[in-house]
Amino acid sequence: MGFPDFWLCANAIVSGILAGLGLAVTDHAFATYPELPEGALAKMRAAVVSSVSLAALARELDLGRYLRLGRGEETTGGRDKASILADALEAVIGAVFVDAGWDAARSVVLGLVEERIAAAAEGPGVQDYKTRLQELVARRYDGPLRYAMTEDGPYVLTAKPGEEFPTRK
Repeated sequence: MGFPDFWLCANAIVSGILAGLGLAVTDHAFATYPELPEGALAKMRAAVVSSVSLAALARELDLGRYLRLGRGEETTGGRDKASILADALEAVIGAVFVDAGWDAARSVVLGLVEERIAAAAEGPGVQDYKTRLQELVARRYDGPLRYAMTEDGPYVLTAKPGEEFPTRK
């Protein structure tokens, strides 16, 4: 197997690991919180399996300490880079899956993120400001939400045609 073949195979494995991670979280969330609407479950899964969340979890586990890095990454703080930490955690989960199977990998995933799932189920994620604003406006105003481009450049969220909310320039 040449390098391009290995690269394609590795990418397929990583895609599978991410899908499995999402599946484990979604399955648990659906079984644990059946009353939540589909949209809330999707947001919960996205918040829990995002690269930001995975990197934060890897930091909590001090995973960066165990990484073998090249000289360049070592000197530029690679042990604390979010992308490297998220990838490393995905690799650990993938190794568990390859070595011990789906049930073991699912158990590891849920052991790591179950508290985050519970926290996400309690309310909207603090990271998703756009969605939170849209939901707030939708509750307070009738009519569909739309975006309009102003001459100044930024999009303006509007509740009704011709009605604009103040924007910061």
